Amino acid sequence: PGAGFIFERALRPLGGLVRLENGFWRDVMELRKTLDTDAAFFAAQRATEADKARLVAALEAVSGEGSSDPAVQAQADAAFHMAIAEASHNAVLRQVMAGLFELMRISIAESLKQLFRLPQTVEKLDRQHRAIVAAILAGEADKARMAVADHLAFVEDGLRHIEEEVARSRRATLAHNTLLLEEAKP
Repeated sequence: PGAGFIFERALRPLGGLVRLENGFWRDVMELRKTLDTDAAFFAAQRATEADKARLVAALEAVSGEGSSDPAVQAQADAAFHMAIAEASHNAVLRQVMAGLFELMRISIAESLKQLFRLPQTVEKLDRQHRAIVAAILAGEADKARMAVADHLAFVEDGLRHIEEEVARSRRATLAHNTLLLEEAKP
């Protein structure tokens, strides 16, 4: 088996954690902040015309019909980021990203389920993806790295906001129920 298969196999148990543990996305995000930004940087420097055509196709697939199904959107989103890694022409980075593909797809799907609750998320993600591709196509490596960093920061901020709102709601419900219990005591 190749290195990508071994890496993917080693990460397979983590897929369940992404679904079960609400904060697991943070661990995935930390890794993506390094890998995805570097992949975009190198892709802007090294992408061939064939790579650029694949990037445009991946962009159109992720932009597509704006599917509201997080699983469909996650597959296209993960493939989009994989196309960037392939265009980086860094064999190790590409293999690491390939090994992470399923974990990324699961994490993205779980994130999108949450992010789709925020207004105009689909439009903002589309603009961010387009900015990433535009920088890569223009050969602007630093701009490509920054576009990915901005994209991931948007996702991270949105997920943190949702987590905070859920926690606030849970606290309010707990406080309300505690008050009702106290009032019901003789």
